[in-house]
Amino acid sequence: MKKRLVSFLLVFLLSLTAAGTGGDGVLPFAEITASAAVKNLPVIDVNNDSYIAYKTAIKEVAGTDSKLTPYLYNFNTVMSSGYDSDGRLVDIEANYGITAYMDGQNVNIKAYDYSKKPASVKSAVIANLDKNNGKAVKLNIGYEYKSINTSNILNGLYRITVRFTGKKDAWIYVYVNGNETWLCNMQLMTAEKAKEYRNERTSLAKVIKDGKITTKNSLDTDGIYYPFYPFPDGTEGSTWRCDTQRWIDLSNTLVKKSWSKEHKLFVFYEWINENIAYDNYMADTLNHSRARSYGDYSGKYSVYNLKTGNCFDFAHILLIMCRAHDIPAITIGSDEINHEWNAVYINNHWLEIDAVYAAKYEVNTADTTKRTNHTTCNDFTPFTPAKWCSHQIIDLPSDAKANQQLQTGYKVY
Repeated sequence: MKKRLVSFLLVFLLSLTAAGTGGDGVLPFAEITASAAVKNLPVIDVNNDSYIAYKTAIKEVAGTDSKLTPYLYNFNTVMSSGYDSDGRLVDIEANYGITAYMDGQNVNIKAYDYSKKPASVKSAVIANLDKNNGKAVKLNIGYEYKSINTSNILNGLYRITVRFTGKKDAWIYVYVNGNETWLCNMQLMTAEKAKEYRNERTSLAKVIKDGKITTKNSLDTDGIYYPFYPFPDGTEGSTWRCDTQRWIDLSNTLVKKSWSKEHKLFVFYEWINENIAYDNYMADTLNHSRARSYGDYSGKYSVYNLKTGNCFDFAHILLIMCRAHDIPAITIGSDEINHEWNAVYINNHWLEIDAVYAAKYEVNTADTTKRTNHTTCNDFTPFTPAKWCSHQIIDLPSDAKANQQLQTGYKVY
C-alpha cells in the first residue's frame, strides 16, 4: 500500500507545471453543487484531535442527511488560507498564506505575502490523510502559481502545507474522488455547525433571489448618497454634504491595484474593524445620528470625521469600498432585529459579512475620543457564516431584504 501511495504521489509531484491565474466565476453558490464529490467519503484516522473530531462529525452526517455533507466539508473551487493582523488563521486571503483555485483536476496553488519584506517559502509538502497513511511528499511551491494534476493519485483527503521562514505554516485541504477534485477546509467540525451553515446559505440564497440581485447590478456607486446631509433643512437653495467620494478616495489609499479582490476585501474589512468604533451612545442615548441630534450637518459629526457609527454605517462603508474596486456588494437589512450588514460576492459566491461584530472599539459617552474595547464573538472568523453575538440567530430573519442601492435622495438618519 505504501509503495503504491508513493508511486502515485511521485506522479503527482512530477505533474507540477507553471499556470496562470483564474478569472472570477459566475455561480453564486458553487459549493452547494458539490454533493457528487462526496459519495465515497475518505476514512480519516489520524492521531490528532482535530482530525478525530472531524472524523466523528462525518460519521454523524453520513447516512443520515447526505445534503449536509458538502457543508461539513465546505467544498469550493477557490480557497485560501492565511493569517490576519491578529495572528488568527482564516480561510480567506489575508496578510500572508497560500491560495488555490481549481481548473478541472488541476490544483493551481501559490504562496502570498503582502508585507513589505515577504518571507521566503521554506518548504511545501502534500500528505494523504487516509487511514494508515500520512507520508508527506515535497512540492515546489513559491510565489507564482504552480499546477498540480490530481488525475493519477489515490482517492482521499490530502493536506498541502506550506512553511514560511520565520512565520507560521499555512495549509489547504484537497479532496480527490475519481475524476472530481475539490478544495475544502476543515473549520466546520460538527454536524450541528454544518446544519447552521446550510441554513444560512439557503436563506441567503432566497434573499438574493427575492431581491433580484446580480453581480452586475451590485457594482454602481453613482447613485449612492451616504450619508446625504441636507443643510440646514433640505429646502431649495440649501447646501448639502455627501461622503461617498471621500470613502472611495480613502479606499484607494488602503490597497494596491495588483492585489486580488479577496485581499482588497480583507483589507477594507480589517480597516473598518480597527478604525470605526461602534457608537453605543448614539444608539442608546441619542437614538439618532449625532449630526441630527446636534442639528449640525456640516460634517463635524459625520462618521468620516468622528470614525464612530452604527451597523448602518459599517455596512455602507464596506459596500462603497468594495464597489469602488469592482467587488459586488449589497446591504441586507432587517427591522425585526434592527440590524444591517453586508453580502459580498467573492470567490464565486455570495458571503455574508457583518463587520460590526468584529469592531475592536466602542464609544459609550458624548466624547467620541474615549474608546473602550468592544466585545466581539469569540468564535468569529472572517468571511465564514455570519455570527450575531447578541441574539444568536442562525437563519436570516424572515423580513431580511437585500438592498442594491443605499440612499437616492434626502435622508437624515
